[in-house]
Amino acid sequence: MCHKGDEGILDPGGPRGTPDPPVRLCYHRSMRNESELVPYAPGRLDGSPLLVLAPHADDETFGCGGVLAQAARRGVEVRVVVVTDGAAQGDAGTRREEA
Repeated sequence: MCHKGDEGILDPGGPRGTPDPPVRLCYHRSMRNESELVPYAPGRLDGSPLLVLAPHADDETFGCGGVLAQAARRGVEVRVVVVTDGAAQGDAGTRREEA
C-alpha cells in the first residue's frame, strides 16, 4: 500500500521460474528523474584526464571500473579521490592499505 500522495506500479517479481512474488513499488508524484537532477549525455572518451570522486573505497571500481581500465590502457591520466577513510567499517589504516 502506498502512502497518500504516492503512486504505485506493480513489479512482476523476479525472472520466470523464480519464487519472487509481485511487489508494489511506490514513488512520490513529484519525484524527478535522475536526468533532471544530474544532466549528462553519453559520449566517447576523448583522452582528457579523468577525475573520479568516490564516497567509499571500491565505489570507483564498481561504478566505473571498466571505463577507468580502458582509459588507463590508452594512456589517459586517471585520478581517484576516495572521500572517506573506511573507519566506520573497521580500522582506517587497514582500509587505506586495502584501497
